[in-house]
Amino acid sequence: LKSYLGKIYDNLLTIDLVCGGVTSPLLWNKYLEYQSKSGNLKNISMRYKEKGYLTSEGFPSFSMKLEFDNQDENIQVISNEEDLFLSTRFAFYRENCYQCDFKGIRHDSDITIGDFCGINHIDRQADDGWGVSLVLIQSEKGRALLEDCQSIIDIEEHPINTILPSNPMIMANMKKPLGYEYLR
Repeated sequence: LKSYLGKIYDNLLTIDLVCGGVTSPLLWNKYLEYQSKSGNLKNISMRYKEKGYLTSEGFPSFSMKLEFDNQDENIQVISNEEDLFLSTRFAFYRENCYQCDFKGIRHDSDITIGDFCGINHIDRQADDGWGVSLVLIQSEKGRALLEDCQSIIDIEEHPINTILPSNPMIMANMKKPLGYEYLR
């Protein structure tokens, strides 16, 4: 965006994401087709948190809620352990996810946001089971934004060296699983 605009605007705040990969669109569409056999899907919540958000290891638990419009019991909650799609989706990322150019601490945005994996090991009181956001300040504009928000959100600073071990997606690419080439 900054390259396209050709100049920096005072009223533009840029945000990028800590990305854990993009699931294959073909696999996702096949999964939706499979789930639609149970009825018309009207809503999907990919980050359903009623069962808790983090595993004991500190990583997102990946529960999903599916809502159907034509069933008496129209809500289905699926966890990573009980669903083939959720448990194997890491094997089906797009090819560029395995060699992403956007890994690292420093980005050209004002702030970088993502899941604060491992917060339950760093600050147990901050882990309420609903997820904690990680915010990396990339510019003075980003710092000013967070300072302006301090009256409405809880902000705690943690040294980057305590964050990185539980948040590998900041620095590292996904690793191709054994048999990846066969599955393509």
